[in-house]
Amino acid sequence: MEGELAVHQAPRAFDYYGGTDAARSVWLGRNRSRSGPPSNGCLGPLGIEALGRALGDWPEAPTGPLPRTRQELAALAERAAAAGIEWTRSACTDLLVALDAVTAVVEVTGAGLTTRHLHRMVNEFNRQWSGRTTGPVQPPAGLSDRALLSHLLEDAVLRAPAAAPYSMLAWYLVAAAHACGLEPHHERILRWARVAGAEMALNDAAAQYAEHTARDAGRRLVISLDAALVDWPDVLSVCLRDSADCVAHRNFDCRPDRAGVEGNCPKCSNGPRNWRPKQAGSGPSTSW
Repeated sequence: MEGELAVHQAPRAFDYYGGTDAARSVWLGRNRSRSGPPSNGCLGPLGIEALGRALGDWPEAPTGPLPRTRQELAALAERAAAAGIEWTRSACTDLLVALDAVTAVVEVTGAGLTTRHLHRMVNEFNRQWSGRTTGPVQPPAGLSDRALLSHLLEDAVLRAPAAAPYSMLAWYLVAAAHACGLEPHHERILRWARVAGAEMALNDAAAQYAEHTARDAGRRLVISLDAALVDWPDVLSVCLRDSADCVAHRNFDCRPDRAGVEGNCPKCSNGPRNWRPKQAGSGPSTSW
């Protein structure tokens, strides 16, 4: 086994004082919990809850308040690794990566990212990841600013599949960059990916986001007033078109006058944008 590792890892060994067997080699591995950038962030309630569950399977777990800061979480990860408690070490490492992702998003977007952007990202996430995750993301009501951002990124790392642990985190970084008109392969985002070992996850997320964006460009909502026999219709016919195909269709009953049509239009509370009355006081145009 050591021979196989030596081929790929180029190991080094040293002797140290206090060792019980100085003749044996000491294997060194990269400790990601100590390689991240400085962060002033703290875990949110979702991360704290997950950490509490991870510590529940460790009989000799440290007592006292659960870690919240990056420094405290990194120290716990090292202690769990030394004790051979892989589940707790893995949970700490994932939450550290999420903390670093929050810092990266804040540094990249600056004052450009808003709570409204975050809610739009939630909707987009639920659409793009539909069928590939355990239910939709539903953040608690009342969260805003950094608390909402922390919740989303902690949720992303906790719900991600084991085979691609940072795929959803990378997606959020790409989406945040796009929301602020920035390049998703921004130097700061690339640095986060290198430290987390998520370079391919970032590339996949950027490709996925671009693919969905291009697909959406060919979609349009068509509202037809063709049910009008004389004046205003009593039914609105609505079709979601993807290029030449109608992928969804619904009819909406309405009162056969202007107020009824505008009040029941699903596209805009002020009435559909793709029609105009032919003349003031006349019936609707059926062109669309």
